[in-house]
Amino acid sequence: MNTSESRNAAPGRNRVIIVGAGIVGAVAAHSLAQAGHEVVVLDAGRPGRGTTAASFAWVGVAKSPAGSQRSPLRSRARADFAALLAELPSAANTVGHRASGAISWEETDALTREFVAAHVAAGNPMRLITGAAARELEPTLREAPEVVAYAPDDAGVDPVALTEALLSSARRHGAEVLPDTAVTALVVEHGSVTGVATADGRMAGASVVLAAGTGSSALAAAAGVSVDLVPAPCALLRFSTPRPIVRGIVSTPELEIRQLDDTTLLAAEDVPAGFSGDPAMLAPRRSRRSARTSTARATSGSTGR
Repeated sequence: MNTSESRNAAPGRNRVIIVGAGIVGAVAAHSLAQAGHEVVVLDAGRPGRGTTAASFAWVGVAKSPAGSQRSPLRSRARADFAALLAELPSAANTVGHRASGAISWEETDALTREFVAAHVAAGNPMRLITGAAARELEPTLREAPEVVAYAPDDAGVDPVALTEALLSSARRHGAEVLPDTAVTALVVEHGSVTGVATADGRMAGASVVLAAGTGSSALAAAAGVSVDLVPAPCALLRFSTPRPIVRGIVSTPELEIRQLDDTTLLAAEDVPAGFSGDPAMLAPRRSRRSARTSTARATSGSTGR
């Protein structure tokens, strides 16, 4: 961090320090800088290259049951995301936004019907369609159950590109982004957080936003604040494709797939409980599941990467 002694020692009365330049930190930087705050973003590595880069980046309601704690947040996020894109008109075509809907199904047709009925009752845009209709939406599907959930407004985005667009917006509004600057601790004086400590010294700030993923817990704990974050590892595979294989998002009980762009297919699934090895070991099994979801013709020209 090329910060002068004077800036490190500056009072920072109006400065907001954001720890972490992933998607959460980038959104905070964009919003705060746009509102006129002095913003400094610090990241231990390169912006958007941590957990954000490993995100499936699904924006919508079709992933969680309507009664889950996550569902209301997903519903709000879908509307807020549309508003966010409207604030980034110059980046609208560069963040990989693919609003082609999502089809999904549960372990049984009965569970799929219950899943859709609950979302409809909650006012979410979702409907039940036949397997034949699902194959019309996704012609490369090898097979589909009798009934399928369809969420027409669900979308995907390139999380790294969106993060970079948000940080660019923040910079245009005066924010400073400092990569390769790890925050080692929060500075606490008289019971209040007054800044952060890095290898290059301290930086004062009126407020500190922790957006460092699971790393936020340790930083907050040192300041006497408990942040209950639970890691949720998953396996994310990228395949090179000669052309788009799927149009929207396809979610099955086994995995999720979508196009990141016209020549990159993403496949995601939870890491098995208790697994502690190299995630690359999961790739062959996930690859076979991806192949079973789409037709052999569509996947024959693809290579994992």
